[in-house]
Formats: sequence, structure tokens, C-alpha cells
Amino acid sequence: AYEDLSHEVCVLGDQGYEHPCDACVLFSDISGFTKLTNRLLKERGVEGAEILNNIICRFFEELISIITRHAGDVIKFAGDAVLSIWSSSVSGESLSVLTLRAIACALEQVDKLHNWDTGEGVKLQLHLGLGTGPVRGVDLGNHMRREFVVAGEPLKQLSEAEQQASSGQLVVSPAAWGYVSGQCSGTPLPDAEFGPGFHVITKCRDPPPLPPHWRVVL
Repeated sequence: AYEDLSHEVCVLGDQGYEHPCDACVLFSDISGFTKLTNRLLKERGVEGAEILNNIICRFFEELISIITRHAGDVIKFAGDAVLSIWSSSVSGESLSVLTLRAIACALEQVDKLHNWDTGEGVKLQLHLGLGTGPVRGVDLGNHMRREFVVAGEPLKQLSEAEQQASSGQLVVSPAAWGYVSGQCSGTPLPDAEFGPGFHVITKCRDPPPLPPHWRVVL
């Protein structure tokens, strides 16, 4: 039934709906929390749990703040990772602008949060994957619990990109690179398991300004 849906907005029974849009999706994967958790709980006990909670809150507060400043929206926390989106349904902007905005956000995350010192002998590290294209936002659930899920080819793209990203790297899909190759510097990755066209982004020149309405929201 899902594959047969072709409406601009489709109601899924009484408790859900979906709608298509163009979007850029970014997956920010964080490493170091497991090592930090084991150290704090082993050495500090109950106090360690409180310290860990404080560190997690400070780190994710900064991460969310960076995403918000670049007009992005956090969709989901997935363990030690964050999935965020830049959607045409929010800003009305083109995929090229949305992708540039997301890349600028990702590079700021790397600059400010990669090798983030927890003060407990452990540094948190980041690697990121990015995809872009048409997606479907699906809102499901009932009055007890609701979930917003994004489905589509860009999610496959970012998964493949993220798997190829080393620590401190942002890797973008071939589709995303096609939109920003004239405004970003990048190094192509070897044509291995996932095929050609993936790039490690090193610089974004002249990222687009925030849309006027977003300043009001902020």
C-alpha cells in the first residue's frame, strides 16, 4: 500500500499521514560515550552517573544549537547519533541551497565538537554522512505515542556515506555532491563497495544565509 501512494498528502487511517518533499538529511555519529560511561561508572559510581548525564546534556545542547542555527531540524536521536533534516516543506528552498546549508552545519559540528574534551580523560569524536533528494515524511501513532519517520533514497545515501567516513570526516553522497561541487571542496573516495561519486567535504564556500522567516523563529 505504501508503494502505491501518490498523493501530495495522504491520510493513513485515523492516526497518521504522510507527505513528500525534497530534503537533505544528515547523520551525525558520535563515538566515545561507551568508553566514558564505563570509566565514570567504574571509578565514580553514583556520582559518575550524574557527571555522565551533565556531559551528555552539554554536548547535545551544543550539537542541537549548531543544527538550529543552520535552519535544520532534529528528527531523531539514535543511540549515540543524531539524524537531522533540511526540508523544502519548511523553507521552500531548492535542494542545492538545502544541501549547502546542511554541509555548512556539518562542517561546524566537526570544527566545534570533534575531539570534544569531556574533562574526564575521554574525547568525543564525530563522523558524518549526508544524502539529498526526494523523501516522504510519515507521521504515525496515536494519542499515547507518535513518531515522525523519514523514508526515501536519501536515507540509503547517508547510510552509505556515513559508513565510509573516518573520524572527523563528513562524507556526502554522489547526488549531494552533484548539487554542491561548484561551491564546496572535496576529495573523492575510492570506487569500492558503494560505488563512485562519494566525497569527503573539506570546505564550503559562501554558505547561503538563513531564510528571513527562520530568523523570526530563532
